[in-house]
Amino acid sequence: MENMSRSSVPASRSIKVDDYLAAACLLPNLQLLGGAANIEKQDGLPAEWMDTAFPSENKRATYLAEDDLDGLPLDLADFTSFFEQRKQRVRVRLLAALGTTPGAPEDAALS
Repeated sequence: MENMSRSSVPASRSIKVDDYLAAACLLPNLQLLGGAANIEKQDGLPAEWMDTAFPSENKRATYLAEDDLDGLPLDLADFTSFFEQRKQRVRVRLLAALGTTPGAPEDAALS
């Protein structure tokens, strides 16, 4: 979240900095990473970390697919769009893991 100050939040967007900060702590933006990787990832924007952590295009593509990170933006300009898309992908995976379908009572609890 410290990176918010050195990253440019698009002025043309109607979303406020507080909205970005609030979304940063919600499920669609979270990942479970080991201690060192988690600290390294917090030190920069996702694209910067990806280039360092996964220098091979093949490994990067695998990581993005396995963690529902398709469409990961290079900066904050497309964060909200990515956030909403990933939220839906995580929801679908969670419903599948629970053995239920959209519209079931379990689904209402995830909305």
